[in-house]
Amino acid sequence: MSSKAHLRLVFALVPLILIGVGYGAGYLTAAYPTSRQIQRRAAARTLGSIAADDAERRAAFSQAYFDPTQALAELDAYSWSVPTTPAPFLNYVPQPGSWDNAEINAQGLRDARPLTLPKPPEARRVFLVGGSTAYGSGAPSQDRTIGAYLERALKDAGVAAEVWTFASPAWTSTHERIAIVNRVSEWEPDLVVTLSGANDTYWSQYGHDTLWARTYEDAHFYALLDQAYTSAGQPLIDVTQVRPDPYDPAEVARRFRKNVTLARAALGEVPLLVALQPALALSKKPLSAREQAALDAKRAEFERRAVRDGGEVFDEPAYWAACFDGFAAALAEREVQALDLRGVFDERSADDEVFLDAMHFGDRGNQWIAAALAPRVVDLLE
Repeated sequence: MSSKAHLRLVFALVPLILIGVGYGAGYLTAAYPTSRQIQRRAAARTLGSIAADDAERRAAFSQAYFDPTQALAELDAYSWSVPTTPAPFLNYVPQPGSWDNAEINAQGLRDARPLTLPKPPEARRVFLVGGSTAYGSGAPSQDRTIGAYLERALKDAGVAAEVWTFASPAWTSTHERIAIVNRVSEWEPDLVVTLSGANDTYWSQYGHDTLWARTYEDAHFYALLDQAYTSAGQPLIDVTQVRPDPYDPAEVARRFRKNVTLARAALGEVPLLVALQPALALSKKPLSAREQAALDAKRAEFERRAVRDGGEVFDEPAYWAACFDGFAAALAEREVQALDLRGVFDERSADDEVFLDAMHFGDRGNQWIAAALAPRVVDLLE
């Protein structure tokens, strides 16, 4: 080939090389971070995936179920969280579809049944609203969530009522309030139950203002939007702030009270039952060795953080107790229908494995929580 032919070939390849370099640079600076962000948050997660290949941890999880052997074999199908989709005002709801053992209907409810409107004349509807515990993270099937157990408990008590679960992991009382005001109140409820308190305490202990904060999914969608804006040369300015220290329990309770008051007002004559959910840091139940190890691991985490930051060890049980005492006082002050479930497991023995972690349960815990809710729900419906 002549030198002129070589030059022509080089000149012909230069545009292609530049296009390839530009595409690669664009992918690395824009498409790749976005793709990585989506892959990190958009996949459904199961209880088995939380334990991954840790055989000891998987075996420990299985002890919180009525049938540990079956649970151990099926952990990889137990829904922990599902992909979410952006939702007006609420920021996110579970994405409709089938995800492992979870069915999410068109409204974002954890239910295979369609929610029909207007409500059939003979129907009575109870809505369970809350975070991951209400959603049923770790439940072995769709019919062994708290909501499903509650519906059967009502039926056993001679009360025909549908129980619908509108909940998503990490929701705080602010999410619950918006869900009730903007959605549940429009779905013709006869009673609304919130299983609440734990996420308000969790986010507040890490310095998040529960009236003006982002949870994991909120932060995920913000990050995607910020990446798109940044690639266009207009990065967003974050208007939220996270403080280095926990919020005072009195302030946490004040925000909780505000959300409950607004939710209660939106329901009018429809009763609102606020149930303060159980948590490992609050329980007086004799703990099994596994449950005690989970509590000890949490304290060790705070000790490591104190050494790193040169501060005092954060006393998580004391902080949670102070927040929940404030929640209970706020509910009494507002004369809201309330049920304190902090001690729901206290009469159980150390042999009764309940906690998967700080605030989640297997089918055993879900059934016992539903059994504690049922009498109050029956009273309010009748």
